[in-house]
Amino acid sequence: MTTHPPSTPVPHIEFDGRPATEEDLRIPALYGYGHFTALQVRDGRTRGLAPHLARLDAANRELFELPLEGDRGRELVRHALDCAGRRDAAGRPSVRRPVTPEGPDRVGRYRSAFVCNSQGIAPVRRIDGTGFTVDEELMRDLGGVYDSAPEDTV
Repeated sequence: MTTHPPSTPVPHIEFDGRPATEEDLRIPALYGYGHFTALQVRDGRTRGLAPHLARLDAANRELFELPLEGDRGRELVRHALDCAGRRDAAGRPSVRRPVTPEGPDRVGRYRSAFVCNSQGIAPVRRIDGTGFTVDEELMRDLGGVYDSAPEDTV
C-alpha cells in the first residue's frame, strides 16, 4: 500500500484585500521597513485580537504618522481567510513601506524580542548575529497577559 504525505496548503497572500502579484511580492521581499503582528486563528477566532489591532495602529502612527483603523485590519484578515477558504490559519498581518536600498534607516531597537503562537510566548535569544538579553520578568508578564486575553471573532 502506498501512502502519501498530507498536502501542505499553499500560502494565501493579499495586498489591500486583493491577491498579491509577483510585483507586489518583489519589493517588500527585498527592501523596505514596516511592522507586523502574528496571530493564530482557530475556528475563525484568535486570542487578543483587539490588542493586536491596537498595536498595529500604534506602530503605524509611530512609523508612518498615519492611523490604521482596527475595523479595516479585521476586515482584511477576515477577507484573506474567506478567500483562502480557511477558518484555521497562522496569520501575519503587516504594514510595509517599500524603500530603495538608499532609503531611510529606521530600524527599531529592542530590549527584548519574543515569539508568540497558539502555545504561548517564548523569548528570542538571537536573531542572525544579534543577541538579545532575555528579560525574564518581562517574559513572565507577557505570558500572563497572553494567557488572560479573551478570544475574539475575526
